[in-house]
Amino acid sequence: MALSNVKQNNYKTIFEIYLKSGSVLFDDNIISQIVGNKKILESIDFLEEILEENIELKYQTDKLEETIIPTLLDILTKFAIKHPTRYEELRRKIVKVQLIEDWSALSKLAQEYRTKMRRGFRRWLDVNESVAVDIETGEEYGWEDVLIFEEDFHANEKLFLTNAISLSPILREAVFLFSKGVIVRLSNILPRGIWISKIKDEDQVTLYRVSIQTRHQGSFDILLHQNKNRNVTEVKAEVNWLILAGSRFFVTELVEDFGGYWDEYKIWTQKYQPGLTVANLFNRDFRKDVKNAEEKFYYLWPFFIWNGAAAYINFWRLTSERMQITNPSAENLIIPSHDYQLGTRFVSLSDRSEFTSFTDLFFNFYEKFIVPVETKYPSIKRGSAWKYIFPGLINAEGESEGVEILKLFLIELKKDDSEKNRKIIFQLNKFLKNIKDNGYIPKQLYFAIKRFVRWNKLNNEASMGAQAQMLNELYDTYNLVELEKYYPETRTRFYLHTVFDDSNNEFKNIVKQICLLQHDEKITKEEFLRELSRIQNEFTLNEKEIFFLTRLSYPHLKPSDMASFLHFETEGDHAANLVVTVDDHEGNPFYIRKPITPKEISKLYQLFIEANMQVSFKPDHKFMVAISDRGFIIGGLFYSQFDDQVVHMEKIVVSNRFRRKGVSEAIMNEFFNRMIDEGFSFVTTGFFRPEYFYRFDFKIEKKYSGLVKQLKKN
Repeated sequence: MALSNVKQNNYKTIFEIYLKSGSVLFDDNIISQIVGNKKILESIDFLEEILEENIELKYQTDKLEETIIPTLLDILTKFAIKHPTRYEELRRKIVKVQLIEDWSALSKLAQEYRTKMRRGFRRWLDVNESVAVDIETGEEYGWEDVLIFEEDFHANEKLFLTNAISLSPILREAVFLFSKGVIVRLSNILPRGIWISKIKDEDQVTLYRVSIQTRHQGSFDILLHQNKNRNVTEVKAEVNWLILAGSRFFVTELVEDFGGYWDEYKIWTQKYQPGLTVANLFNRDFRKDVKNAEEKFYYLWPFFIWNGAAAYINFWRLTSERMQITNPSAENLIIPSHDYQLGTRFVSLSDRSEFTSFTDLFFNFYEKFIVPVETKYPSIKRGSAWKYIFPGLINAEGESEGVEILKLFLIELKKDDSEKNRKIIFQLNKFLKNIKDNGYIPKQLYFAIKRFVRWNKLNNEASMGAQAQMLNELYDTYNLVELEKYYPETRTRFYLHTVFDDSNNEFKNIVKQICLLQHDEKITKEEFLRELSRIQNEFTLNEKEIFFLTRLSYPHLKPSDMASFLHFETEGDHAANLVVTVDDHEGNPFYIRKPITPKEISKLYQLFIEANMQVSFKPDHKFMVAISDRGFIIGGLFYSQFDDQVVHMEKIVVSNRFRRKGVSEAIMNEFFNRMIDEGFSFVTTGFFRPEYFYRFDFKIEKKYSGLVKQLKKN
């Protein structure tokens, strides 16, 4: 009753009250009620929090059965069985407990519950059909009609794989987990719809690629690992880390998504993602064309180091800083061959060792990955590799934690006054000082800047429009919009190191200070615009600087848009008003901006009165106006902020003389673009002229009283 009648943020408190009595209150009936409550499922992380808090209280008792930990593991297990779409997430929570090595009884108990969870999930997947009917021909067919093997398969391999695939839901489980909910049965698969090829055949393991083509659900690629001679205990230990690493809970890139392990066949599944190891990629390209490969990897090698270091540190972080990958070699790393792509991952996590020191951690990566590649391909070397290893660590750990780790590494390095260490100390001090003075430049931004600089050198007479277009393309390609969530200064820093790079130092230092304020979230959007306005007032700027400062302020402006700042003084402070020039349907120019005097707001009010629209302007209202080439107010709208995500547009009006010329559409679109720039996600309005607002993708939704439009960046 309590759980059904309290808000979700109180669930943890309710549970903790009842758990004080131990497990006695949590009989099968109560647990069944809990597991059947979908609201609890939506907030299930609180159960993991309680579990972790109780595990940390181990010192109070080492008698596991006297704690409420078994009850919590039981609840999580039953949730996974009842709600299969959450199985992968809940499996990860149990595996995380299982990997606690200093409490063997707990690890063993977590293993037992994980086995129960897996069996329950696989019961839900159900047994395989042995026969299906082709809906087109009406003929029956079986698994032998579906499976196609490449020519290099022996008869015993075909028999083994046919039995594994036809007698167990190995593929159904993998597809369901990788697709987040698609269930594939024999009847969904076309005859000759599964193609099996061999990727690697070694003494310990064989890798197969299974490509599945369904009738209506698309295609899927699965990686089957068949264990031949590896110790089963070692394999299962690696499987645990693969589950954690492939969950995307801790890290975004480390290994392929993990499916499941099948004891009876010694097979485990992963999502197949094409990609060559770094070693194979280099070998292929240098064998094909040495000159082109040298040029290509000269520019890409920093990206490979940065990505490799980040993935290497990600595993160390995944293990709660207890273990490291022993063999982070070019043969064990897959890194995409374009610096704007994702997909860095390790081929295998089987070779692991205990973390002992930061010196060992970093030197192991340097000596196993950097040295062999640079020795074999000396033409790709670009100074010290350490200046790309350090930001790779920051990429994995975050700026604050990463800097602290590097400082500890610095202390260790100073204990050995060798020439090798002195060189690394120099690079590390330089890197730390640069972060302190200028801030950290994340990977996507760093390589987007480098690509613009390369393009600009080859096209040094490019027009400002062409440069603006290139900036926009790179912003999309490197997904810098996503980066803004974590680094608010992304756009400003991008402009600083590209189109403002040849500006004078005084100008650049001010822009750099703005970057630091944005990074520390000490400047609002309005303050940012005022600061850019102040720069334009206090500096003599050239045409290029004015052009790009305008686009820095308002990202929605296209390279071809005619726009400028109108400077004015308000309450003793300088302010800037973006003025966008638009042509109406007859080719006559007009301007869209915010009003700058009370008189202009009064003129807009008069337009509403003339249109027989009763309006009431309030102190919290904001305005946009359209102005004719002769300086008259010809239209406008007013709006207010509802919350951090929503603005409410009250009404829009256009003078009678200027209707049906595209003025209202231009005002609306400019309004939407500016709201996107300001970080809003929705615009609401009343249900007064729905047929007009439907043209702008406004809709009726039960959450809002009138109409609503979701704002999306172009």
